[in-house]
Amino acid sequence: MRAIILTFGLVVFSLPLRAQLEPFGLEGKRVTSLTIYQQTLFAATDSQGVYRRDLNNPAAGWISLGLTGLRLSSVFPYRIDSARFFLFVGVNPDRSAGDFTMVYRLSSETAQWIPSDSGMIRTHSGVSTMHGISEEGIIYAGGPTMYGMGVYKFESNHWKNVFESPPPFFLTVFRVYVDPQHHIVSAGGTTAFQTPCLARSTDGDRNWKRLPVGWWGYPTSVYSIAIDPDSPSSLYVGVGDKLLRTRDDGTNWETLFQQEAVFGPITINPLNVNHMFVGRDSANTFRLLETTDRGMSWSHFEPQPQRKAISSLVFDLQEGRMAYVGTKGDGVFRYRSLLMNVEERHEVPLTFHLGQNYPNPFNQMTTIDLYAEGNGESVPLEIYDLLGRKIRTLEDGKFTQGLYRFRWDGTDEQGKDVPSGVYLYRAQIGEQSTTRALLLLR
Repeated sequence: MRAIILTFGLVVFSLPLRAQLEPFGLEGKRVTSLTIYQQTLFAATDSQGVYRRDLNNPAAGWISLGLTGLRLSSVFPYRIDSARFFLFVGVNPDRSAGDFTMVYRLSSETAQWIPSDSGMIRTHSGVSTMHGISEEGIIYAGGPTMYGMGVYKFESNHWKNVFESPPPFFLTVFRVYVDPQHHIVSAGGTTAFQTPCLARSTDGDRNWKRLPVGWWGYPTSVYSIAIDPDSPSSLYVGVGDKLLRTRDDGTNWETLFQQEAVFGPITINPLNVNHMFVGRDSANTFRLLETTDRGMSWSHFEPQPQRKAISSLVFDLQEGRMAYVGTKGDGVFRYRSLLMNVEERHEVPLTFHLGQNYPNPFNQMTTIDLYAEGNGESVPLEIYDLLGRKIRTLEDGKFTQGLYRFRWDGTDEQGKDVPSGVYLYRAQIGEQSTTRALLLLR
């Protein structure tokens, strides 16, 4: 195993080697997509089926969920309620064999896959990408439309086309990304002229804005997207052999990194938004970029012996310096950060990211997630009504690095039910404060 430290930008760091890449199963399989839901890691593969692995008991290994023989492109869970969820997979069907189904879904209550592409046009290629907010029951897919491929949203057992690029652009979507903090939906791909195309919606997919990505050679495409959780106007995109960033919604772009390789998945650490992984594909070899300062400096990691290229990256929310890596032929690996050591970051003051509650609206119980990073300090999490009166304190303890999950049952400090309506919940430390709204329906 080796690591080469590279720098790009003005800042140079001398960093200790702490990298560890270890096999995590599915050896020899071409993994196309990874996702984590309720501490279960799901993997979709090309022609070799869908798998799951319990991260609370990883020694149990991978369990096959079926769907072998199909070219699967993506996997994503969709929450129904506190006890049930669907697992969706996107498919590139083999039409020569008479297969036209582009989406299957598996209920957590059954062991049977059923076709679930109602509303999509079956006369074009299959689904290339899926993403959403699992806990809120939100999922989007890049799928075929009248003019190539657009964006669909799953609602009421039906896929609804929410974005379609009109002629002469004929957008082909390679990546859909949904920001869980701001509910911004982004779609990237290429046009009929083989130029990069990027569009986003900030109002729940009702209106879309095309963002100018610029001319970066011919042909090329937007292959990956990530949004800065702290600044929704800041995006990272992989365009051909370049990793780009905009801080002003696409008006200006800067090149963070460029090499002779296609940029693949981008993932931002939800426990530390300065920490980011980017996968690259050069002659189908494993190349991983890592930054802990939002792209000011980079580390370039290549394992020895060499592995197949990275197809998917996902952070472990319980371990802030670890990610799971899917590859194009060598299965799954577990990577411990080259640069980050969460336990040694004592000098970092506490900051947090307060998520939107789910479900919302709710009737009996709702869940609020809070991601904390840095030193242990007290962060009150409180419920208020619209008149500013405090209804309930959910937590007033000290937080260290990690994910915290709180539930509110719609009662006040005395345990009495509060009436239906809109309520506010707020977390605050020092000058940092985040307030969100929730809706209780009795």
